Amino acid sequence: MTTPPRQNPYLALALPVALLAGALTIGFWTLDHIRVARARALAAQMWMQP
Repeated sequence: MTTPPRQNPYLALALPVALLAGALTIGFWTLDHIRVARARALAAQMWMQP
């Protein structure tokens, strides 16, 4: 074992890309959830006011 095993460049890039995509998806979903919840609360507050 004098030569290290050759790594597949696509395989080496797959993990960071998947982690980045997952983090972006979670971040966008969280921001969208907060925005929707805030808008829903604001709409309910407006509806409650006479």
